[in-house]
Amino acid sequence: MLMGWLRRALHPRELAKQAKTEYGRAHALAERLSAGTEVLAESAQFLERTASSANDAVEKLAAVLAGGIEDVVAATPRLSDSALRGFVGGKPTDLTPGAAQLLDYASGFDGFAAQAGLWFNPPVCVSYVEGDVRLGPVNERIVEIPFVLGALAALPAGSVIADVGAAESTLSLSLASLGYRVFAVDPRGYPLSHPNITSGAATLESWECEPATLDAVVCVSVVEHLGLNAYGEGAEDDAGDAAAMQRMHSLLKPNGLLVLTVPAGPWAIEANERTYDDDHLTRLLHGWRVESSVFVTRTDDGTWVREPASVIGDKRGVMLVTARA
Repeated sequence: MLMGWLRRALHPRELAKQAKTEYGRAHALAERLSAGTEVLAESAQFLERTASSANDAVEKLAAVLAGGIEDVVAATPRLSDSALRGFVGGKPTDLTPGAAQLLDYASGFDGFAAQAGLWFNPPVCVSYVEGDVRLGPVNERIVEIPFVLGALAALPAGSVIADVGAAESTLSLSLASLGYRVFAVDPRGYPLSHPNITSGAATLESWECEPATLDAVVCVSVVEHLGLNAYGEGAEDDAGDAAAMQRMHSLLKPNGLLVLTVPAGPWAIEANERTYDDDHLTRLLHGWRVESSVFVTRTDDGTWVREPASVIGDKRGVMLVTARA
């Protein structure tokens, strides 16, 4: 039986038939492979053309968007002017979040007025919110400015006073209006003018002033910044506050008056400001004859109170000092 199957399988006609069948299969497979190769080649060409077109499209889209953004930016001032004019004559309830944010920014220490050198650090600020205007925090100027005016009240009109760090305050103008001759000393200059004001952009160290010529020096929340490059005055100096105190001492006439205010609390040196504790304040005033010191603390955002004793301890506030050279 097996031998019969072998004779039939190996018969020349059967072998030829099988060979023909296998040849046909191989030919069909070759045709399919050839067609697949052509398809792959066409696909590759298509992908190449598509990528090139996509790249062109992206470049064109980018150009269109760039032009569109420039057009929007160019139109923004006109759109903003139109929108802002809508608030003129309006009420607080009309304030939108965007308008409130803009007003807060404009009235702040880094807003438009500040950038123009025309921000004067008001003691009481307002805060704008959607649909309302509210009181903001009350800062230390609420006690510093009246303290200075009270301390200088005994000086006769015509007395010569230096206001050190004058730029962000109306104090020099107030003193000039009261009849004092005022030197407004600040590296940023002083934007307000008066016949009794002499000003120029200068640091305390570089300010040209003859020794022992001033009747009084006012230094309101300034000395704590000196030497820390807070105003872009140059190289930093940890002892810049002490150097400034010596310089002011040298410019005052004998028994001349210093009116000084500084942050008070646990001793610290931050990015551009010192806070003085009792020990460091004593060192700062070395060589001066202290006449009075008043310690004032803030109990909440709107309330400052005078402490019964001028001992700082662990409290935080502002120390108000008068001293003689």
